[in-house]
Amino acid sequence: MTDLDRTSLERLLPATPGPADWDDVLSRSGAHQRRRRRLVAVAAIALVVAVGTGSAIGSVRDFVLRTGFIGLPPIGATPSSPASGELEIWYWAPWAANGKGGRTRAWVYADGRLISWGGPDRPGSANPLSTGFLEQRLTPEGVERLRSEIAAAGDFGDPDELAPPGKPPCPLGQSPSDREKAIANGDCQLPTPEPAPDAPVTVPFSTPIVVAGLGTLVHVDHARDLNRLYARLSDPGSWLSASAWVERDSRAYVASKYAVCYSGWPPDQQVEQSRLLALLPPAVRDLLGDAPLRQGPLFGEPGNFRPSYEYCADMTTDEARAIAAALDDAGFQRAGDARLHYRFEAPGSKPEPGGAHVWFEPYLPHGEITCSVCG
Repeated sequence: MTDLDRTSLERLLPATPGPADWDDVLSRSGAHQRRRRRLVAVAAIALVVAVGTGSAIGSVRDFVLRTGFIGLPPIGATPSSPASGELEIWYWAPWAANGKGGRTRAWVYADGRLISWGGPDRPGSANPLSTGFLEQRLTPEGVERLRSEIAAAGDFGDPDELAPPGKPPCPLGQSPSDREKAIANGDCQLPTPEPAPDAPVTVPFSTPIVVAGLGTLVHVDHARDLNRLYARLSDPGSWLSASAWVERDSRAYVASKYAVCYSGWPPDQQVEQSRLLALLPPAVRDLLGDAPLRQGPLFGEPGNFRPSYEYCADMTTDEARAIAAALDDAGFQRAGDARLHYRFEAPGSKPEPGGAHVWFEPYLPHGEITCSVCG
C-alpha cells in the first residue's frame, strides 16, 4: 500500500487509535460487516481502485452534489437526509421545448424535498440524454404553493375509478418513418394541442398527478390550464418565488440504499431464478440468490400491456458498489445511459437486444423504487 493510498484513506475514514494496518482499514470501512467473505475481497478491491484513481476526493464530492449521476454515487457522497420522508405530491408531466420532448417525474415530500427525473434542458443533468435524480428543497410555503397550483387545475378522484391507461407519447428517438407510422395508426399520443378555450380535457392515466389527501387528478376544465400546469410542473424553478425555496439550485439525489434487480427477456416471461444466478459471478450470486420475485412495470405495446417480473434485492450502497465492481471485473457489458444496467446472455431468454439483465435503482425517501428507463 503506497503513502498516497494511506493519505487518501485517512480522508475517507475517521481516525482511530492503534496501528494503521490493512485489517484495521477494512474494519473501519465496514467491510467486515458484509454478508459473504468473497464479497469482502471484491469490496476491498473496489475501495483500492477508487482511492488509487481519486486522490482529490473533495473535488469528486463537490461534483456529485452539484451534478446528477447515473448509477451509484462516488465514495464520499453524502446521502440525502433524512433517509425517509412522507410523500405529499407525485407527478409525471409531459414537456416539449427546443424541438425536444419528454416527461418529468417528481416526488415532493413533507420536509420540502423535491426529487425529480427528467426535464427540459436542465442544468446539472448527468449527461445529454438523462438528468439523473436531482434534488431541490422547498419551504413549507413552497410545498403549499405547488399543491395549490395543482389543486386549482381540476378535479381529483379515486385512481381505481379512472379510465383505462392512455396511449404512450409518440416516439422521439425512432426514425421519422416509424414516428409517422405510429401517428397514422393511432398507436401513440401527441402533445396536447392548443384547443378552444372551453374545451374539456381528460388527463390520461399514463401522466398521473397524485396529491396526498386529494387523490389523482382526473379532469381539468380547460385545456389551456392543463398545458400551463404541465409547463410549471416540468420546471418549478421558473415560477416559484425565492421565498418558496430553501435550495432552488439542483444537486444530485443520493439514496441511502439501492435495489439490485435481474430478469430474463422479455420481462413478462419468468426465467427460473437458478438459471440466471448460475451465470453470475460467485460473489454476486451470494448476495442476489435470495432476491424475492416481484411484479415490475407494465411491458408491451398499446392494447397489449402485460406485467413484467423481476428479482430484486435491497442493498447498502457499499454492497451495490461491490456487485458492480464484480460484474465489471467479470466482463459483463454495461448497457444504456439512464441507469446502471448490465446485459448478458441466458438460457431461455431471447437474444439481442434481450438476453438477461442486472440493473440498479435507488430507493426514494418514501421507500419505493421507480423504473428509470420507463416512459
